[in-house]
Amino acid sequence: RILASPELNRNELELVWSVGLDRAINLPASSIRQILLNLFLNACQVSERGGRVEVAIREEGDFLTIGVEDSGKGMPEFAVRILTSDSAAPSPLATGHGLGLWMTRRLIDELGGSAAVSSNEKGGSRVHVVIPVPAGGMERNAA
Repeated sequence: RILASPELNRNELELVWSVGLDRAINLPASSIRQILLNLFLNACQVSERGGRVEVAIREEGDFLTIGVEDSGKGMPEFAVRILTSDSAAPSPLATGHGLGLWMTRRLIDELGGSAAVSSNEKGGSRVHVVIPVPAGGMERNAA
């Protein structure tokens, strides 16, 4: 949230942030952080001034799920393809568009995960990332 607060403030966006984790999860923090930051900044950039960005991070069985939803006009088809296609696809460096999503796709693939994109009821996009947690990779926090 701290890293993206300038973008939120610049566009006067409302943030709904929900983290539903009650366990320590053994996944590379830098990769998860980069996936989340790329998706979050993308959602901020496409949302209109005064819009809303929602982020939900959950544990679902043996998976970490990350959901990012925006109030923009929907993700362009080229961006959906970059995010949901095989990471072996060539980098979009030549066009200058979609590099963050391409890197996000590669990180998701490296973690054995998947990404899906759909439209939400407001006309924006909903990105849903699912990443398997290695066996023994979750430990309950002592309460």
